[in-house]
Amino acid sequence: MVRCAFILLVCSALSVSVLADSDCQTPIFTDWSKMLLPFTEGLPCEEQDPFDYEECADYTYVPHPGGSHGPDPWDPRTRCTYDRVTAAGAPRGVMIRHRNCPFPYNYEPYTPEPYAINLVLNYVPDMEFVFMDLEGHTLDEVEPNVREVIARARAVNPDIRAGNYNYFPGEYDGSRPRESQADRTNDPFGADLNEIYLTSGLDVAMPSCYPYEYYERHTMPGQYGGSSPNKRSALFWAPLERLCVAKRDLPPGHLLMPVTTPFVAWDGYEAPPPPPADVEALTQHLRLRGADAFYSWSSGADDHPDFDSESYRQFALAAWLALDGYFGSADSVEVLNLETNKIAGVEWSGIRNGQQVVILASNLGVEDPATIALPQIEGLPATITVPLGEHVWFEFELADCPAEFPDSRMNLFVSPSPLTRAIISFQLERAAWAEVGVYDLAGKRLTVVASREYEVGEHTLTWNGRDSQGQALPAGTYFIRLSTESSEAARKVILIK
Repeated sequence: MVRCAFILLVCSALSVSVLADSDCQTPIFTDWSKMLLPFTEGLPCEEQDPFDYEECADYTYVPHPGGSHGPDPWDPRTRCTYDRVTAAGAPRGVMIRHRNCPFPYNYEPYTPEPYAINLVLNYVPDMEFVFMDLEGHTLDEVEPNVREVIARARAVNPDIRAGNYNYFPGEYDGSRPRESQADRTNDPFGADLNEIYLTSGLDVAMPSCYPYEYYERHTMPGQYGGSSPNKRSALFWAPLERLCVAKRDLPPGHLLMPVTTPFVAWDGYEAPPPPPADVEALTQHLRLRGADAFYSWSSGADDHPDFDSESYRQFALAAWLALDGYFGSADSVEVLNLETNKIAGVEWSGIRNGQQVVILASNLGVEDPATIALPQIEGLPATITVPLGEHVWFEFELADCPAEFPDSRMNLFVSPSPLTRAIISFQLERAAWAEVGVYDLAGKRLTVVASREYEVGEHTLTWNGRDSQGQALPAGTYFIRLSTESSEAARKVILIK
C-alpha cells in the first residue's frame, strides 16, 4: 500500500525564474518619489510621451499637488500626469499632505491651494485612491483633517479607497521604540489611532515597514519581553511586527499597503543599511503575511551601498512579483503566521493556497542552524531548519489522499537553485513493484527514475533533472509520479535554472 502525500521544495533566495508565467494577483502600487511623469515644457499633453504601464508589474504615479512636494492641482504637469495614467489604465491616486490639505490648518510658510482634493477629484472624479500623510503636534491637528479629506473625497466618489500614512488598526505594536508608544491607545498626539482608523472611514492600512526602526532599542535587554540577539535581526524584526499588528485586526475588505524602503539614513535612526538579501526577504515576508500592495519610499536608496532609487524599485518589484504564482491558483489564500520571534531573531512566513503551502524562513539570530516549528497541518513536517544568516524557501504540495491512505506520504526534496538533483523518498507498507517517473504538464513521460520491486519501508532515489536521453530539461513545472499495482501519487516540482 503506497503512502501518498507531500512534496517539499527547498531553495535559497527566491527569484523570478522560479515561477511559471501567471496572471498577477496584486499590484505594486506606487513609489513616494513617483509624483509626476516626465513633462516637456511647451509641448501639449497629447504629444507628451505616454505612460507605458504594465498591469500589476509596474509602479503607477500619484501626484502630491500643492505645497513643497509638487505643482498645484491645476498645473499642466499635474493634469497631464493624470491624463496619461488614465489612458494607460493604471490605478490613480492623490497624496494629500499637511501642506495641501483642506480645513482646518496649513503650516506656514506654505500657503498653497487649500482645497487640492476638491480640484483633483473634480478633474478625475473616478479616482481609485486618496492617500494622506497628515501630521501635526496634537490630535486636533490630525484627526479633523483625516475626516475632512475622506468626506470631501467620498462626496465625489463614494467608492474611493482612503489611507493615512502609519494609521492602521491594532492595539499593541511591539515594534514601537518606546513602551509608551507600543499601546496604540497612547499615541504621542494623545490619539487613539486604532479607534481613528476604525471610525474615520479609512479602509487602507498603511503601516511604516522600514528596515531601520531604532535598531539599538531593539537590541537592549528587557525591551518588550526581550531584545533581538543582534542588530541585523532587529532591523528585520520591527517592520515585520508592525505589519502583523495591522493585519491581525484589519476588517474584511480593507487593504494592507505597507510603506517600505531599503534604507533611510535620516531622522536620527543611523541604522546600517541591510544587505540586499534582507531587503528582498523582507519584501517577500510582508507579502506572505498579508500585504496587498506596497507604497515604496525609494529616496533613501541612494544612500545604500547596493542600490540607487531606480535599481531599488526594480529589485523590490522583482522580489514581490516572484510570489505571484503562489497566489493565483485558488480563490483564497490563508496566511499561516502573524507572529514575530524577536528574542530568537528567527522568522518564518507562509501561506496555504489549496493543497500548496509555501514558507520563507529567515535565521538572523545566533543559532546555527535554527529549528522552526510549523503549524499542525496534515502533510507538513513538524519542524524545518535554517542555517545561520540565511533566508530559505520551502514549498510543500499537500496530498489529496484517498480515505484508505490517511497516513500516507511521499517526500520530494529539491536542492537550491540551480537544480542539480532531486531526492525522492517514499514509504511502502508492504512489498510491491513501484515505478517513479517524471512527466511534463501534458502528461508525457520524460524519464523513468526507477521501476522495480521494493521491500516494505522507506526508499530514496535521486533524479538529476535530465530526460531519458540524458538531456538537461529546461526550467519549468514537472510532475513526479509514483505508481504501484494498487495506487499512484503525483506531485508537482518546479525546476530552476
